[in-house]
Amino acid sequence: MIRLINQNKTVFIGVALLTIFILLLVITRPTKSHRFTIGILQTASHPALDAVAKGFKDYLHEKLGNTIAFVERNAQGNASQAQMIAHYFHGEQCLDGIFAIATTAAQAAMQHNSNKPLFVAAVTDPEAIGLKSSTIPACGISDMIDPDKQVTLLKTLVPDAKTVTLFYNIGEINAQTTAKKLHDALIDAGYKIKTVNVTQISEVPLVIDRALKMTDALISPIDNTVACAITFIAQKALEAKVPFIVSDNLLVERGALAAAGVNYYEIGRAAGSCVFEVLHEGKKVTAIDFHTPDIADYVVNKKTFDSLGLDPALLPDNFILV
Repeated sequence: MIRLINQNKTVFIGVALLTIFILLLVITRPTKSHRFTIGILQTASHPALDAVAKGFKDYLHEKLGNTIAFVERNAQGNASQAQMIAHYFHGEQCLDGIFAIATTAAQAAMQHNSNKPLFVAAVTDPEAIGLKSSTIPACGISDMIDPDKQVTLLKTLVPDAKTVTLFYNIGEINAQTTAKKLHDALIDAGYKIKTVNVTQISEVPLVIDRALKMTDALISPIDNTVACAITFIAQKALEAKVPFIVSDNLLVERGALAAAGVNYYEIGRAAGSCVFEVLHEGKKVTAIDFHTPDIADYVVNKKTFDSLGLDPALLPDNFILV
């Protein structure tokens, strides 16, 4: 009887939360008071994706001023919530297009068919999730890394490393894709590879210590789970005296040792340029190729570098210190 009551209580809470979420969408329903209105669906909140959103809005405000407006929704890492937001956006007549930030948001937006153009950014492999063959007209900006640059970064900062542990969420397509590229590049460079996976953020504290043991360096591909848990992972790595290299430059400011990733603010601006070409200049969405801007930098956290006791002579002049 107690178990049944608890189950009923759980169902009731779930239904109540869903109802509140839907009501909030209705209450904040947008109106068509601008020339253009874009619905922004963001997968989760962390530095990289927040920077994409800012770059996107900054570019379009610079180009279109007050004639463009945005309706912003954040799925907070929840795929079901992303689906609900995408369904809502596709049904809103006042929206001229949908901007999906990161893979989960893009996948959700693809599941609903409408005539609205779909613009995406921070989707690592658009082809792998079917964006290039989608019935929805779509274009956008990938954040695919250059794995050779990550290997160069590792060799430069930790020249004595022999064993490297790959740490990522095996359930994220973007992480799977970049992890495979990193794995192959590291093997080609002669490193011994270990792999430790999670499937959700709650598993990170349970496995991070294992990931840091018996390794000379920890490296993560583009991964929203790692990004959301970056402060915790970076602190654990520092305590274990293990250099932690990531694929997102903004995460270096949160404690990771270094990255050779793309500039997410500039990726957002590049996506804004796609919207401007389509809505303002009349270009067809399908005429714009998915691409990755060549805007990668080598970024190093100086405090973490010093705390690990690494040799200052290892830092080339072209590395950006934060």
